[in-house]
Amino acid sequence: MEAVDGVSPEIARIFAAKEQRRQALARLPFPEKVRAVIELQKMAATIMRARGKMVRPWDVSATHSSSLRTGSNEKNPSASRVSATKN
Repeated sequence: MEAVDGVSPEIARIFAAKEQRRQALARLPFPEKVRAVIELQKMAATIMRARGKMVRPWDVSATHSSSLRTGSNEKNPSASRVSATKN
């Protein structure tokens, strides 16, 4: 059975599901989006290494990402004091 606009109901269902998935991904918090990018990098790295390329996906630890959210700077503790005194 074909829809009026020339797209079958099955194709219309696939497009609707794709749009719902896109919206769900757009609503994710930024750290989750970064984790998704890192997972994609890991998958691509496997393929790239098989082709002889030297690749290294991002390495962001949970401690580092939490410090980004809180504004702390473990490598430079004075950086947080400087920003606090500027306000």
